[in-house]
Parts: sequence; C-alpha cells; structure tokens
Amino acid sequence: MSEFSTQNKIQRVAIYLRVSTEEQAKEGHYGLQVQEERLRQFCASQGYSLKEEHVYRDEGYSGTLDEDDRPGLKKAFENAESKQFDLLIVYRLDRMFRNQRKLLNALARLVDYGVAFQSSTESFDTDTPSGRLMLQILGSFAEHERETIKGRMMSGKLRAAKEGKWVTGVPPYGYRVNKETRTLIIHDEEADVVRKFYDWLVNEKCSLREITRRAIENNFPTPVHKTTRHCRRGWYKRTINRILVNEVYTGDFYFNKYKRPFKYLDAVLDEQHQRPTSEHICIKVPEIISKQTFEGAIYQLQENRKYQKRNAKRTYLFSGLLYSGYSGRKLQSGYQKPRKDLKTQTLGKYYHVYTSPLDRIGRENDQNDYCGQYAESRLIPIWDALVSILVDPNNAIPRLEEYTFRNSNEERTKTKIEELKRQIVTVKEQRTRVALAYADMALEREEYQELMQEKIAREKDLTIEIQKISQTLLHKNERVNRNLIINELHTKLKTKLGEVDYEKQQKILRLFIERITLYQKSGYAEVVFKFPIHTSVPNTAPESVSQDNKMRLVLHVKILSEIQRRKQIFKHSLGLYRQKILT
Repeated sequence: MSEFSTQNKIQRVAIYLRVSTEEQAKEGHYGLQVQEERLRQFCASQGYSLKEEHVYRDEGYSGTLDEDDRPGLKKAFENAESKQFDLLIVYRLDRMFRNQRKLLNALARLVDYGVAFQSSTESFDTDTPSGRLMLQILGSFAEHERETIKGRMMSGKLRAAKEGKWVTGVPPYGYRVNKETRTLIIHDEEADVVRKFYDWLVNEKCSLREITRRAIENNFPTPVHKTTRHCRRGWYKRTINRILVNEVYTGDFYFNKYKRPFKYLDAVLDEQHQRPTSEHICIKVPEIISKQTFEGAIYQLQENRKYQKRNAKRTYLFSGLLYSGYSGRKLQSGYQKPRKDLKTQTLGKYYHVYTSPLDRIGRENDQNDYCGQYAESRLIPIWDALVSILVDPNNAIPRLEEYTFRNSNEERTKTKIEELKRQIVTVKEQRTRVALAYADMALEREEYQELMQEKIAREKDLTIEIQKISQTLLHKNERVNRNLIINELHTKLKTKLGEVDYEKQQKILRLFIERITLYQKSGYAEVVFKFPIHTSVPNTAPESVSQDNKMRLVLHVKILSEIQRRKQIFKHSLGLYRQKILT
C-alpha cells in the first residue's frame, strides 16, 4: 500500500455525508442532518476551514456502491484531484465504504492527490502509523458487518420464499405485489401485453427487434428500468427478451434457481448457469401463459438465434440447416468468386465444417471426421424435392387449410387490424417529430432524408399488412365454399413456386425443413421435414419416421456429383463455356 502522507498544516477541509435508503427510515446518529451538525462542530473545534461547496451529500445510497454510482462522493474525489481541499472528514468509516477493498483503494487515491482522510468518531487519521493500522481493522469490521447483514437478509428471503411470498423486489412486468400477503397478483393491462409478446413470437415467428418495434408503435405501457442514479421508461430488446424467458408467467417461479448475472436464454437452456435443483424454491403465482406457450417461445428464440443474419454479407440458401453426416457438426457457409458466371446466385457458394487450428492437431488421418466441402449448386435437388412435395395437393392442402382458417377468426383478425392501425398512427407521429427536429436544425439533411424514407417505407408495409389480413375475413358464402377457396390457393401456390426468388426460396426451406444431414461420399442428404408427406418424390428413398408425436418425415435425397453439377452449369451457360466440354 502507498505511504500515507499529507501536508503538515491542514486548513482546508471537506466533509462527506451518506445515509442509505434503509437508514433514512430510522432515527439516530445516521441521519444526514445529525452527521452534518456534528462534523461542523468537529471542524470548528479543530480550527479547520470548511466552505459550503465542500460539503458532499449522498442521501439514499448504499455503502457498497462504487464511487461513480454516488454523485456526492464522485464530486468529492474530482475536487480532491484538483487540490481544492487538504482533508476529507467523515462521521464514521462506514459512511465512506462498507467494503474493505474499495475503502483502501479510495484512500490510496486520496494519498495520490495529497489529501488526508479522517473519521471524527473513530479517532484516527491517515497521517500516523497507528491510524493506518486502525483504518484497516475498522475496514475489516465494516465489511464483516455488511456480510453478516447480507447473510441474515438471505436467510429471511429463503424462509419467506418457502412460505410462497414474493421476495425478489420489483415484480415482473404484468404483476403487482399484494402488500398484505406479499404475493403476486395480475395486472390485467400489462398481462395482455405479455400475452401479445408471446403470441408474436410463437405464432408469428417475430424477432426480438420486430417485437420491440411493435411494442413502441402500439404505445404499450412500459416497465420502469431502475438504475442506481435514476429511473427511465421505454421498450428495449433486452427488456422484452427477459420477459420472454421468464417462466414466472407459467404460474411457477423458482427462487434461487439462476446464477448471477442472469444469462437470459442461455440460463434457461444450460444447467451450467443454474444452481443445484435442491436449492430451488418453487413459488406459485397466477398464470398468464401456458407452459406449452412458454416452451414454444424458448424453441422459437433458439430458431431465431440459429437463423439470425448478424453481419453476413450474402444470403445462403441452406444456412442454418446443414450438418455433417460424418462428424455431426454444423456446416458454415463460404464464398469463392466464380470466374465467369456472376449472375447465378448459387455459384461460388459452398458449405464446410470449420475446424480451429488447435482442433486439427492429430486429425489429419482421421477418416471418421471427414466433412469435406459442399457446393451449394450440388444441393439444389433438395429444393426440387420440396417443390415436388408442395405441388402435391395431398401435402399442401392441409397446410393451406390450417393456415387460412386458423387466421380467419374474425375477432382475432379485427384485433390485429386495430393494432396495425395504431402502429400507423405512431409512425405518422414519428414522421412529424423528425420533420420538427429538422426544422429546428437538430438533424442534418442526409439524416433527415434517411429517417423519413424509413418511416414512409414502414407506413407502406403496415398498410399492405392490413390489406393482406383483411382478405382473411371470410364471408358466409366463402365459409361454405371452403374447399373451393383452398383449391384456388393451391393453384396459385403451384404457379408461384416456379417463380420465387432466391431469398424466398431460403424462407420456404426454413419453414418446412427441420434439418439436413449431408453424406458427401455416399452422395445423398438426409432431409427431415416438419410435417408428414403423402407423395412420392423423385430421386429419393422415402422412409416415414415418427418423432415427438410430430410425424416428421425423413427423405434421403440424392445430391449432384461434381461432374453432374458442371454439366448443368455448362448446359445453362453454353456461351460462357464454349471451349470446355465434359463427356
């Protein structure tokens, strides 16, 4: 520890006062007014000079908080660094810090600034060896007292949790705490918002970003985000993510289950982030969503994570779906610029298993770990197989019927339309605020144009969405002609499948296919579909498999060999390859 040294004659002093939230409710020597009166008397008795601007106060702040989280203490250190006083005085040592390490680090900083430290009631200062020794002893006692209080509080929380009481402070969004019974009760307006979030995630497959945008545009009541300095309101991706992974909404809350800091989805999925089951305490609360809905939300969050684009520069048809049949590892996408044909989307794209240099050690001759590299154009038969399945009415009509008439619930559809109209109103208000900000010269012209284009495009998308949803409101005669409607939709589907662009092909593949396992040396891909299939597919060896009562079907689809792939390229691009002919 640094040598504590100060000026021989101390005249200019500062005093620091602190009281925690719990201590505010108590009377006695902890009150700020009491501390200030006694410190002023102490300064007068010692002949010190105290200016009003050197009285630093932190009311309602814990002694465990860092300096930056206490405005009064932060200001005191800033002024100490600029040599505005020679001595900092506190009423008691624990007014500064209750943690010994933090206390000693703070005092070392004061020494570096040439400022002494003194406690008026504990009779020591940092200018003497005995004072420095006593400082460390008292710091240890202050920290011990804090740990003892913390232990008693945790024991009390565990006891109250076992009695079914809410003990974790601020209740989750959608609930309030009954002050008499200390149990959770449902807040109806917020609970409806929670159900809406789960519906958007599970049924509409929305991303966290989209849910956040909808929450803002619908002006849903916001939760309060508490920090050590202030409270703020608003919808953020992190906030919504925490709601969607919180099992409390299923009616069962497990106190003392997760380790800190909470890791959101990872904490729910990985037991490594959880405490032993024996330490969990189940608290029953009113249910807002079903356990099935919660499980669907966790599954969809995993799917969203699997398919998120991050910083990808290109779209890959089979990204997120491919696994090696030899190592079981997921395949990554790659790109090598073709020499001639730059228009065909599949050319130049390939899939491979990435192995770090460290993992490659000792694997040069391991044939069982062979993964190889797959050109995307060799996998097109998988798309062709899916098209063959979807054009067959026995497969497509049940899917279309389920989707069309599930969304034909009149009340649900009208509610959705009202939501979209509210979103349009909010977007228009945002456009007005952008225009006002530009008029006040708070925005540059380029930034203004970019924001306005974004809002105009968003309003257009919402309007189109209303038009699409309005078409699902079936009239009485349409309900009677249910089969006719579905057949017409299927006819349109068959026509559109031959015209879909590359990006839509990717979405369709993800919608209907669960997983693709590639066996390059054997020349086939094992494709797991998300629904039962009732048709024969060219170039496959069909085998029905029932898994998890979802009746998924596995097909073994033949993929193209390298020679077949090149023949197809030459066939469609003869002008580019006149001098190369494969036999």
